[in-house]
Amino acid sequence: MEYFSVQFETYKTEEEKKYLGSECNKIIIIMTDGGIEKPEKVIYEKDPDRKIRIFTYAMGLAPTPLDAVRWLACTGGGMLPHH
Repeated sequence: MEYFSVQFETYKTEEEKKYLGSECNKIIIIMTDGGIEKPEKVIYEKDPDRKIRIFTYAMGLAPTPLDAVRWLACTGGGMLPHH
């Protein structure tokens, strides 16, 4: 789950700079086949106030369970389309 840590740190670094992007919404988009683990520790430590929305997109026949992907979308205030 190193990816999540890096993305949350990127937002923290960008907050120190002004006038980048819209400065109103922050999101992380994950595209996966479902083979990920729940990054609970990362989300609870890096974004305890849930200011960053997480959208997940599952592709393929989902040979692996989508529980972690669904959890990410629900916990992160996003959604989970599956195609």
